[in-house]
Amino acid sequence: MSVTCSKAHVVLLSSPGIGHLSPIVELAKRLALDHNLTATIITFFDRSSDIQQSMFSSLPIGVSTVCLPPISLDDLPTNTHIISRLSIMISRSIPFLRQILLDLQIKNKRIAAYIIDLFGGDTICLARELGAPSYIFFTTNFFYLSFLLNLPTLCHEQHDNNPDSLLALPGCTPLYHNDFPQSAIDKKSDVFAWMIHHSKHHDKVDGIMVNSFEAMEGGVVRFLKERRNG
Repeated sequence: MSVTCSKAHVVLLSSPGIGHLSPIVELAKRLALDHNLTATIITFFDRSSDIQQSMFSSLPIGVSTVCLPPISLDDLPTNTHIISRLSIMISRSIPFLRQILLDLQIKNKRIAAYIIDLFGGDTICLARELGAPSYIFFTTNFFYLSFLLNLPTLCHEQHDNNPDSLLALPGCTPLYHNDFPQSAIDKKSDVFAWMIHHSKHHDKVDGIMVNSFEAMEGGVVRFLKERRNG
């Protein structure tokens, strides 16, 4: 069914993985059903996937999907961490993604918003090329958002090899070093380098949608609002 060009059109990019695709699909549904927008979901998944097919079969009118071509990772070592793999996959997809966005821009006249998840920051340059505002759909809570925003600062502090050290994030309850995933705090790992890389993109978007409530995490919400003027 053709998309109605008179409606504002939103493009959503899901990082590789069903766990990333599922919330993006649900957000697209809400934008179409509750806000009268049209949307295109760009995915890395093979359309032959049964789980993906089930997700896409429930999409409402006005929400379509586009699949990126296969991205080769054959040159990576077999033990490359999944976060490194998907980060490299997204980076290598940029030329193909640019063409898809240009085609959508022509088809829909204007892209009203470009929405990515945690790992899609390398692609926000494409939204700027098209003059579209970019947003991150942050599917975890304000606490973890504060952690990522502060990660570049934390990486310069001395917490290594000290499980009793506390990470005190603004507005958050202090947690011990070992309460965090090892991949996110091991400064010598490639995964940590990628997490730093992705965290720096969070200050480059026009807004962040967070899967939480102010009443639950009031302290960190107040910090985040003051930090970037709301």
